[in-house]
Formats: sequence, structure tokens, C-alpha cells
Amino acid sequence: MQAQEVDRLFDREVEFVFWLVGLLNQNPVFSQVTLDPILSSRKEQRDARADIMAVRANAANTETLLIECKNRPLYGRQISEAIAQVKHYGSLRPDTRMVIAFPGRIADIDRIKFTAEKIEVWDLDTIARIFRAQLGNESGRLAQALKASLPSRETPEEALIRELHECTSGRAQWSVYQKLIGRVLEHCFCPPLNTPLSESPDESGVNRRDFVLANFSDSGFWQTIRDRYSADYIVVDAKNYSGKVKKRDVLQIANYLKHYGAGLFGIIFSRNGGDNSALVTAREQWAHYQKLVIILNDEAAIAVINGVPSGESTQVLAKEIQDFRLRM
Repeated sequence: MQAQEVDRLFDREVEFVFWLVGLLNQNPVFSQVTLDPILSSRKEQRDARADIMAVRANAANTETLLIECKNRPLYGRQISEAIAQVKHYGSLRPDTRMVIAFPGRIADIDRIKFTAEKIEVWDLDTIARIFRAQLGNESGRLAQALKASLPSRETPEEALIRELHECTSGRAQWSVYQKLIGRVLEHCFCPPLNTPLSESPDESGVNRRDFVLANFSDSGFWQTIRDRYSADYIVVDAKNYSGKVKKRDVLQIANYLKHYGAGLFGIIFSRNGGDNSALVTAREQWAHYQKLVIILNDEAAIAVINGVPSGESTQVLAKEIQDFRLRM
């Protein structure tokens, strides 16, 4: 479908907003759907309203979404303007997950700009996928257009994200999550990284990490990581905690990072990120020992997976490193 045809699906933006609200209300994953929520009680911010607020439940947790709707193609300067608007709304409600929704399609290079800012993109294909069951009850040109956009089967990225949502946090599915992260690493980063080696101990046998990936890249992001952080190997831990990772988890992976060994760069995949003690410890490890440990929650993991088709998964890591370094 060409962009011009997509444009005519709705004459006005408000029609798209109400249509999307209807789908949200029919989908059991979403609840507490609210139209035009006020995002701030401050007088100067009272005109700051997202189009839709909703709560989304998955296996790991629930999250509140702020959904900003657009009824036009997004490209060029409009991308930057939309990102700035959505980030402003996010600053008013930092406890929420930001979503940009529109009844069209977006170029991969533009999608990654939203992904790097941790903004979820609901384009025509994503809406069709999320609301597949609800669209089955609809008829008309719009429903047919959306149904036609559904792929005949899951893409590898969709399958990994579905498995992540289905994996319950906690001890019961610890090994399921660990194996899933291993497949995520291989799908997203190999090549140029070598296939992950699992359960790799150091010489003492005391420090054992979930995955180690050899990094022999001679160009691009991974060469920069190797040169800057002595990362001949990328060290990864997967923590399926119901809560956040803590100081001890950062210290555990830091003990494995050695200039004369694997290198000084590690990643912790954690369902809900790190608590304050983990973040402080990560900063201390960098400041005192030049060991860089970044913590990726489910949101970041999904962004990494979604970056595969456009070859931009490493841009998510670059953004996480940038944020970490600039907070020092």
C-alpha cells in the first residue's frame, strides 16, 4: 500500500483516535483506557494532553502507556517534531511508556530514531498485529487494509518479542529467560560477534557468566567497543528477577571483567532494570576501574530486537552507553 492510500484511511485525526480507543477497549491486554488525559496539574502545562492513556499487562508486569496519535505520514522534520512532543509528554509523566501511533508506514531508518528514544511505534502493521483478533470482527476498507498488512507468519523478531512477553519473571522460568536471551544475542549481534558461549567461568571457577561473545570486529560499533573498552569479548548476564537487579549483581559481572581477560564491557539483561544501588555501583565500577556495565530492561531488549531488520540494534546499545556516560 502506498503512503497516499494510507493517508485516506481517516479524514480527521480524531476519527483515528476514537477507532484506536475502540480496539484498545476490546483487547483484554489493555485496561483503564482514557481519552485526552491531562498530564500535569501545573497551570502552565494544562494544555499538555496525550491522545490516549491505557494500561498494558504482560507476563512480567503492567505498564501505563501514553499514546500520541498522528493522522499523517511521518518523515523528515516531522520525525524530530514528533519525538520532541512525545518526549515532552514523557517528561511530565516519567512513569509511563510512550507510544506514537499513526495509520501509515514508516521507513526503517526513521523507526530506529523513535526506538533509540525509547518511543514505541504503532504503525499500520503493528496495529494490525496487536489487534489481530479484534480486526477479525470488523469489515470495510480500513479493516481490509489492516488485515492485508498482516504477514502470513511471525517474523523471527516478532517470535522473540512474543516469547519475552510470555516468559514470566521469577525463579520458575529463570532458565527459559536465560536461553531466550542467548537466542536474542545471537539473532541481533551474530555476526559480527561470534556465537555466544554459555556458562563461561574464569580460571578460579568462582565467577561464572551466562554468556560470553567473542568480538573480533574490525569496523563499526563493535570495533569501537573493543578499542574503547578493551572488549575483545562481550560479557552478558540474564536476570529474570521479578524486581530490579541490585548492587551484588553488578559486582558479580564486574568481577569477571578484567583488562587481561574478557575485557571491560558487560551487559545485564534484567526484566525491570536496576535499582539505585545497582546504578550507583555501575558508576563506581566505571569511575574507579574503567569497567562499563549497562543494564537493559525488557523495553530496551525489545528495542534491540526491533532494530534487527534495519541493522540498527547496536544503536540502542550506543544510546544506553551515551545516557550512562552523560549521567556521570
